[in-house]
Amino acid sequence: MNAELERQVELRTQELKEQNDKIMDSINYAQRIQEAMLPSPRELEKVFGEHFVLWRPRDIVGGDFYWVRDFEHGSLVVVGDCTGHGVPGALMTMAVVSMLDQIANNITQNDPALIIRELNRLLRQNLQQDDGLKRLDDGLDAGICYIPRSGQLIFAGAKIALYQVNAEGIRVYPGARHGIGHRRRSDAQPAVNQAIDYSPGDIFYLSTDGYWHQNDAEKNHSFGLRRFRELLVEVSVLPLSEQLKVFQDRLTAYMQGEDQRDDITVLGFRMGKEIEHENQ
Repeated sequence: MNAELERQVELRTQELKEQNDKIMDSINYAQRIQEAMLPSPRELEKVFGEHFVLWRPRDIVGGDFYWVRDFEHGSLVVVGDCTGHGVPGALMTMAVVSMLDQIANNITQNDPALIIRELNRLLRQNLQQDDGLKRLDDGLDAGICYIPRSGQLIFAGAKIALYQVNAEGIRVYPGARHGIGHRRRSDAQPAVNQAIDYSPGDIFYLSTDGYWHQNDAEKNHSFGLRRFRELLVEVSVLPLSEQLKVFQDRLTAYMQGEDQRDDITVLGFRMGKEIEHENQ
């Protein structure tokens, strides 16, 4: 009897291992698909010149993404945080990226607030959130910048802010207090465009909330938005390629071995004549 029980345990263990291997193979393949969906370093270099991206899913894949498109008259950049983590979050990012491509190709390329409204419409339509059955209550937070060849930068956000840092300090351009999709309240305020003046050398940052929501191991306190903004000012004197390492090292030191709580994305780019020249 003992021998038979041991044989059954070994057989079941082997079956579970094979199932787990299949699941991990699928997730690892999904990771390659999601990473291929993100802009390549060459695309980012064409749009921004000097920049960095910290993209760190909580799991192998995740619900954070960044998206850029370059046009003759300017460029669009989006940082988004979709509902969920892991595979569900990754599926949402792929759906949203497809919608962004559709909007940029057919509706608008220079109106971030309109892009947010269209994303909201398409997402609710595709997730059947208006059919009365309340099947899904998913959505995303997003920050969108339109960067023309000359003139003011245009920003609109849905629960994601834009940070501008220069020698005078930091300025925060908040997004609307409600995300995109979901079953929104009737009094939800729409996202609006904000025209932003800048000087060569100014740095802009878009970030999802994962960085400042990360907790430490000792006291279980989150990094915090105040500390995050102080970090933006602190690193702004460095080349952006060096800023990335500071963000990574500071996060690792704060976590003290604690598990990552959320997906994390921070995108920084410097405005300047060299960027306009590169785009032209």
